[in-house]
Amino acid sequence: MLDEQFQTSIAMWDDADHSDIREGGLWYAGDVRDYEPLSCMPAPGVAAAASFTSIAVDVPRYTMFLLRRIRRNARARVVRKRLPTDAGLIGTVQCAHWVARDTWRAQSQDVVVDAVVNATGLGAARMVGDGKMYPVRGQTVLVRGEANAIRTRHGIDVETGQSCISYVIPRKGSGTTVLGGCNEPGRSEREPEQGTTAVILRRCRELCPELLIGGDTSGDSSDLFQIVQVQVGLRPARKGGSRVEREIVDIDRLSLTIVHAYGHGGAGFQNSVGVANRVIALLTDAAMPQPAKI
Repeated sequence: MLDEQFQTSIAMWDDADHSDIREGGLWYAGDVRDYEPLSCMPAPGVAAAASFTSIAVDVPRYTMFLLRRIRRNARARVVRKRLPTDAGLIGTVQCAHWVARDTWRAQSQDVVVDAVVNATGLGAARMVGDGKMYPVRGQTVLVRGEANAIRTRHGIDVETGQSCISYVIPRKGSGTTVLGGCNEPGRSEREPEQGTTAVILRRCRELCPELLIGGDTSGDSSDLFQIVQVQVGLRPARKGGSRVEREIVDIDRLSLTIVHAYGHGGAGFQNSVGVANRVIALLTDAAMPQPAKI
């Protein structure tokens, strides 16, 4: 599965002052495969560019893969319940505690819940009263066809004059490509906005000409792509960075270990493996017998 996701990635900048790309390489040049500065610019208006081999995650496919791994574990159960995050940490965890016990009890199994991982994202703002949490609205457009490379462009929008990042992420094997992007801190509207869709398509039409289906390229960009779906998501950002740490609380006369893991913003998938390893380490350390104090 992972081998199938390795693809060529092309990074572009409209700012001409990028001697680091041509001379010493980008800061991550030594951490990626096949890094190479480009002398021929891949799109009009691009001043500097580099290519390398990267990974594109097909999110629906990847999350289903993770879910199958959980279900293959004979002791794992997947339960969907809506919990009252406005009840605070103790109230919410107490409800989760009852749900877990009832789930196993219904299968004639007794269980003691002694640890909870709090990966509630934006819900942590109310659940633990974390005032550092805030949403960053994002909108993407899923279109038919697979672009022949991952492409990211850092530039200035010609119509608004604002800095922007446009990206093209093919979902290999799915027959679709994700076009973006949109980065709006503090906004929590969940409905797609036609104006944002139009801007994304306009910016991306020069980045993936292989996906255009014909028509006058100077007209409405929505006529140039076969749109499958427009999607909106709220990135769970946190001022000062993510929170990954352990806390001990007393619930129902039990000492319960809470491991908080939230606030990763738009870097959830990139950070997921490292964060998961850290969570496991915190849980393992909590389960180890502590040396007696002298």
